[in-house]
Amino acid sequence: MLLVFLNKLIDVIKVVDFMEIDHVEREMVLIKVSPRKEDRIEVLKLAEIFRGRIIDSGSSTFTIETTGDEGKINAFIELIKPFGIKEFVRTGKVAIAREKAKK
Repeated sequence: MLLVFLNKLIDVIKVVDFMEIDHVEREMVLIKVSPRKEDRIEVLKLAEIFRGRIIDSGSSTFTIETTGDEGKINAFIELIKPFGIKEFVRTGKVAIAREKAKK
């Protein structure tokens, strides 16, 4: 029933159920953080550890983009929280089927 509903949405081009298929899934998050001056280097190091990218910076903020599985995204959010999250957006899961190995 959910697949029928999602297929009716205008922006959805195709829906595939990956529950029984070997697949790779990821999420993306954009986080705008406003660290104190003395914490800016630590925020940059955290972004690097999580393979995040600084996609925008201002005089008092960084906007960080990172992707990964749900656990990685949750861990990054928890670690960055003490530095002052101003806003964030999260995609939710996107997935693609894995190629079958040829023998």
